Amino acid sequence: MKILQICPRIPFPLHDGGAIGIFNITKHLALRGHQITMLAFGKDELAPVEGLREYCDLSIVPHVTATQPLAAIMNVVSRMPYTISKYQAGKMFRQLGEIVAKSVFDIVHVDHLHMASYGVFLKERHGLPIVLRQHNVEAAVMERFIRHQKSAWLRWYAQLQYRKLLRLEPNLCEQFDCCVMITPEDRRRLQKMSPRAHTTVIPAGVDIPRSAGNVSEDPGNILFLASLDWPPNVDGFMWFYENVLPLVQSEEPGVRVSIIGKGQAPRLQRLKHPNIRFIGFVNDVVPYLQAAQICIVPLFAGGGMRIKILEMLAHRKCVVSTSVGCEGIEAANGRELLIADDPTNFAKALLAVLRDPALRLTLGRQARQLVEMKYAWPQIGAAFESVYSQCILGQHD
Repeated sequence: MKILQICPRIPFPLHDGGAIGIFNITKHLALRGHQITMLAFGKDELAPVEGLREYCDLSIVPHVTATQPLAAIMNVVSRMPYTISKYQAGKMFRQLGEIVAKSVFDIVHVDHLHMASYGVFLKERHGLPIVLRQHNVEAAVMERFIRHQKSAWLRWYAQLQYRKLLRLEPNLCEQFDCCVMITPEDRRRLQKMSPRAHTTVIPAGVDIPRSAGNVSEDPGNILFLASLDWPPNVDGFMWFYENVLPLVQSEEPGVRVSIIGKGQAPRLQRLKHPNIRFIGFVNDVVPYLQAAQICIVPLFAGGGMRIKILEMLAHRKCVVSTSVGCEGIEAANGRELLIADDPTNFAKALLAVLRDPALRLTLGRQARQLVEMKYAWPQIGAAFESVYSQCILGQHD
């Protein structure tokens, strides 16, 4: 197939789950013999992306998608949510029109609701079948953000954006030949918002490391691995720091927490605690994963699926997560990981695995078996190929 893929950013280098999730779909479709042309927003047309160009013909459309405070304020009077409007660019529409005028494509793959209008444009103007990869249900993400937001002003603004998303998201999704959700929970959410939308579920995937073990574990070492430029991750760690860590250290004073991820996160950098080490961005997270006895995912907002958890499970790591953190992964509490949503139970779970090496090994072994069976990237690529074929033939789930 000839596939036109439209992305909100260049999915390379692979420094976060968002980039990993987009890149590997491209890679594994290319490995199956498909020809992919990718258009993506980027700040720099000379970005170092050779590892991406190996799998697709990449065109970078210069456009700034970072939040602009003045534009965000002016959006109050717009019917379009700011999270969507900041991705609208005439340059992208023009370049898409030029590309489809020169080449014939079998299918259009759009990553994220933010870029959905470009897919609708290609369907309406050029009659191309379009597939939307819904990495999240954006209205659900905003609703959870509101629920845990302490600032009255931000809560008011987010509620306004939420109402806009509730109108726009169903309308956009209904126009796609298929919306590919990451989790069954997100599929149910979208079907409730938009019963006419055609949906299916293909989970996120993970590269399965050839060897994974716990021989390099550092006793008492807890790892927090996340994109630190995403506020819900920072909020989640602050919840852990303020409510859980004191309970754990009262019984195990020697535990240490390492914070790793891209982004500045000033609130985390300012933490002054002898048992917390802020490392920030690293080129290779594997040594830190191997050194950790436990990985934590204290998340209370967001949607979709956390690729970082799949990576942890693939490395046979013992994971303690909130329900939101591990949502969509077919892992059971006490079988592949531990789940807790309040400080007392989160601390109890951490203490249990800190003190029980056999439990850590059992959870890690069963976690690895799960990702090998259900979340390997080659399986994900094959599933997308099947969805494309159905859409080209006019068949829907």
